[in-house]
Amino acid sequence: MSSNLTTTTTQQPQEPPQIFINIAYILSILELIIHPFILSISLFNLLILIKNNILHQNLRVLLIGQSLTIILFETQREILVSQKIVSGDILNPGFITLQMIAVFTVSCEALLGHALFLERLIAFLFFKIYEKHNKPYYGIIANILIFVYSILCGFTMSKSWDITPLLILQLFIGILANFAEILLSENIRTSNQLFPVFICHFIRNLSIPIVAIEICLNMPSYIISITFILVYILGSSLNGIIELIIITHHPSLKKNFIKIIQLLKFRKPNRVDVLKENVALPRTINGNPLLNSNEFEKTFFHVKRCLELI
Repeated sequence: MSSNLTTTTTQQPQEPPQIFINIAYILSILELIIHPFILSISLFNLLILIKNNILHQNLRVLLIGQSLTIILFETQREILVSQKIVSGDILNPGFITLQMIAVFTVSCEALLGHALFLERLIAFLFFKIYEKHNKPYYGIIANILIFVYSILCGFTMSKSWDITPLLILQLFIGILANFAEILLSENIRTSNQLFPVFICHFIRNLSIPIVAIEICLNMPSYIISITFILVYILGSSLNGIIELIIITHHPSLKKNFIKIIQLLKFRKPNRVDVLKENVALPRTINGNPLLNSNEFEKTFFHVKRCLELI
C-alpha cells in the first residue's frame, strides 16, 4: 500500500513469538508453491489472448494488460518470498524495489477491473456503433493511464506500511465502485461473462483494508507481516480464478483453449492394428457349440462319398 502524502503510522519493532515465525514460514512456503501455478495459467491465458482476433480490440488489450500485470505480480512475489526465506528474516518486508513493484501491480489490477467494467458498459450502451469500430483506442489509453498512475504510486512510497487519508479514501471509493459494478453487471448483457471477475476484484479490495485497520490500531509488526502474507496468498489465488474465468467463460477463448490442449496431447501413431476377434458361434441350450469343426468335416466327407458313388 502506498500514497504520496507524508502522514504515516510508525511501527515499533517487537520481538515476535516463535509460533508466529513458524506460521510465517509455512505460509511463505505455500506462497512459493502457489505462484508458479498462477504464473503458468497467466502465461497460457496471455498466449490465447494474443492469438485471438474475435474479441473486440479494446477488451482484448485490457485483458492482455491484466494478464501482464498478474504475471509481474506473481514473479515479484516469488522472488521476494524466496529472498526473505534465504535471508532468514521471514517477517522482513523485503527489498524496497520489490515492494514498489508490488504496489504497482496491485494498483494496476484494481484499476484494470474498473476499466474492464467501463469498457463493457460502453459496449452495452453503444453496441450498434461500438462493434463496427473495432479499434483499440480506449484499451490503449486506459492501459497507459493506469500504468503511469501505478508507477507513480510505486515510486512515491516510502515504505509498505504508509497509511494516509488519501489511501483510505482510495480504498473506500474502490470498494464502492466494485460493489456498484457487481450490481450493474447483472443487468448488462455484455458484462455477464465477466461478472465473476468483478466479484473477485471486490473480494480482493475488501481484504486490503484489513491490513490498513491493523496498522491504524498499531498492531505488532509481526501480526501485520503475517496478514500481508495472507492477503497476498488470497490475491494470488483470485488472480488464478480471474484468468481461468476469462478462458472458460468466453466462447471463442474457450474454443482456442480446447484447441491448444488438444495440440499438447500425445498423438497416437497412424498405424492400423489387426484385431483378432472370436466369431460368436451358435450354441445349444446347455451352452455347447451347436456345430463344431469335427461335425463340419464329417458332413463334407459324406457329401464327397455320395458324389463319388454317383
